[in-house]
Amino acid sequence: MKTFFLTQVHTGAVLILIGLLTACSSNHLDVKPTPAQPASPIQVQNARLVFENVDHFLKTLSEIRQFPSSEQMSVWESKYAGYTSLRHYNVDHPLATRLDDMSLTLAYKTLLNANGEVVIGDNIVWFDGGYDFFIPKEDEPLLTRVKQNPASYSKKYQVVRTLISRSEGTPYHRTNGVVITDDGPDARYQHEWLMNNTSNDRRKTVYEIDAVRTFVGSTNNDGNIYDWSFNMNVKLEWWWRGWKPNASEPRDATVDVTGAIQPVGAVTVIPIIPAQWNLPTSPFHATTQYDLNFVLRSGQQLGNGTDVVNSFTYSLQGSISCFVKNGNGVIQTASPYSIGPGALWEN
Repeated sequence: MKTFFLTQVHTGAVLILIGLLTACSSNHLDVKPTPAQPASPIQVQNARLVFENVDHFLKTLSEIRQFPSSEQMSVWESKYAGYTSLRHYNVDHPLATRLDDMSLTLAYKTLLNANGEVVIGDNIVWFDGGYDFFIPKEDEPLLTRVKQNPASYSKKYQVVRTLISRSEGTPYHRTNGVVITDDGPDARYQHEWLMNNTSNDRRKTVYEIDAVRTFVGSTNNDGNIYDWSFNMNVKLEWWWRGWKPNASEPRDATVDVTGAIQPVGAVTVIPIIPAQWNLPTSPFHATTQYDLNFVLRSGQQLGNGTDVVNSFTYSLQGSISCFVKNGNGVIQTASPYSIGPGALWEN
């Protein structure tokens, strides 16, 4: 059996890997969780969401990870006057999308403002160029200087995103019932097609799994807290001088996937938010104008620079299908794309 590894190098420390864990892992640290208290209100200051501490941020992140669609996240975001998320900005500015090179999940993009910023405890956290930067929240001039020369700033942590290879050996991808024998060199299931059969109006339907690990703060004893998630994305891209995210056409998607993600070796877990398993139960169906992002499993991990590299195995089976309509509600005959039923991602 192959084992999938996710590694990272970061300034000043050797970082640990995502461990995909069971909620009942026996490897918990002896760290006392914060006593149950009413949730603190999220503040909006200087167009940023402000969280009291790391615990507050992670609990909110866990809450909105239950929403696979941008429409649901928009409802959540609408509660905070004076705030526009990075997710919302990217939808409204498809030619000027920000931070898509980092492949942050929809949940993260909802908690970051249009400039990629959020306040967690005593820090402004700014995401850019594959890193998150931690700046004391009272030092706005320092944030300005860091943005001018981010390479010179030391308190930054790499966001690690790994695309997970699809299963091989069986042709499970189909368009309009016709098996696809060659659909591209990368790890994703994908189907390129033309809107309205117009050669200069290209689209690409994409199904993919990725794993993302992000530094979110430190404990009182200087342990580093990392948030990880294992994500399934159902996306529609469009072509303009290269493939762009967030095509705007309405699409009809059905996801029916089951499986398992298991840790390999010992993993150290923080008992702040238990590891969650969020595969859609029964077929999930959505008619939406936006990409879908399912956080299949997520959690937090503690590392102090001495932890060994950990890994996980995965096996996901089932089917995914999607078709697209134009602005007049007419189904695009070239768009239907399905994978499965069968093994979709496994190692």
